[in-house]
Amino acid sequence: MAGAAASSAEQAKRRKYENLDSSFIFVPFGVETLGPWGPEARALFKELSKRVIESTGDPRAGSYLGQRIKGGGGVDNDGVVSWSPTTVLAVKS
Repeated sequence: MAGAAASSAEQAKRRKYENLDSSFIFVPFGVETLGPWGPEARALFKELSKRVIESTGDPRAGSYLGQRIKGGGGVDNDGVVSWSPTTVLAVKS
């Protein structure tokens, strides 16, 4: 099933960080090498895309964000998102 590895990785990250201080918003972000994203990654991306589009007024901003994430980088301006494929996302609200 497409996305099964990403979903499994998200579950493993959730278990690994279950004792993380509640002052953090934790969202495991599973992305497979050939493209499928885990369900939590998709939901977070959808929310972040919406916020980026609203803040920039550019309807293409969500696509740019997706390209950046798929390329192994995150949006680092103002610390909105910082990540690497082997670590956890840190999202400021």
